[in-house]
Amino acid sequence: MSDRLPPLQSLRALEALHLGKSVMGAAELLNVTHSAVSHQIRVLEGWSGQALVRRDGRRTALTAAGESLAQIVHQSFDAIRHEMDRLPLRSHRPVTVAALPIIAADWLVPRVPALLEEHPGIVLHIAYAIADQPASPEADLTILFSEAGGVPPGAQPLLSGEAVAVCSPDCLARHPIASDDDLRQASLLHDEDQRMWSQWFAAAGVEFPGAGGSHRLFLEGSSLFCAAALAGHGVALCRRALIGKHLEAGRLVQVSPTTIDADRCYYLSPPRTESGDPSVETVAAWLLAQAAAGRCPAMPQGVDG
Repeated sequence: MSDRLPPLQSLRALEALHLGKSVMGAAELLNVTHSAVSHQIRVLEGWSGQALVRRDGRRTALTAAGESLAQIVHQSFDAIRHEMDRLPLRSHRPVTVAALPIIAADWLVPRVPALLEEHPGIVLHIAYAIADQPASPEADLTILFSEAGGVPPGAQPLLSGEAVAVCSPDCLARHPIASDDDLRQASLLHDEDQRMWSQWFAAAGVEFPGAGGSHRLFLEGSSLFCAAALAGHGVALCRRALIGKHLEAGRLVQVSPTTIDADRCYYLSPPRTESGDPSVETVAAWLLAQAAAGRCPAMPQGVDG
């Protein structure tokens, strides 16, 4: 098979030109001369048969083809840099748990000391479970949210996804809420597709006011909903299982008994079958035991969509 990879030095020069925005900037990043950068770009152009830069007097900029290749090169080099940074971690043979941000920060991390105290032989690595950004090392266990009221085959329900309407005491003092109907005039914190509030108003038997009005804030993810509610920006629908400490401390107030998403949950994915590490099973069992008091009821297998 023919080698389709161009010279490494030329690729480094292209990435530097992408990051430095000029030949001068690229030369400074690489600690080489301007002519060295220009030479490597010409080598890459000769290798590819494509014009990767355009020159306007003394100014050099990437062409569309050059920019496209430079972005791929940068992403690839970043992945290598990231993996090099993780090599020392791999030597510890950790159990990697990847979790959604709010689960990682508000539920998992506070429990870590107890886990490590009970199991002194375990090394734990916690990472965020973010779409299109796989954890490195590859996650042994993953905590995700069931978007359609079910869990994948082999996964275990962990925490209830039931959502309640909450706000800060300061927000409630500024805008008193005596009934579900009062929420039609409240400053509502919306998810991006407005699903949650539209379903909540349907459950409450109140006409959904939409996202109009003078107060409009759209947020992505439970972490931002909780943070915005705590900051007094309005009324948010938050997962009850994750805001218990804020409700108990009085930092958040539940303003209605109406709830939604009781059929949804956060779930623990099955361990990677190829790991073969009993520590993974130990951590999985420990997490399930910790969540036992708040886990959601038995749910159908399979997720639609």
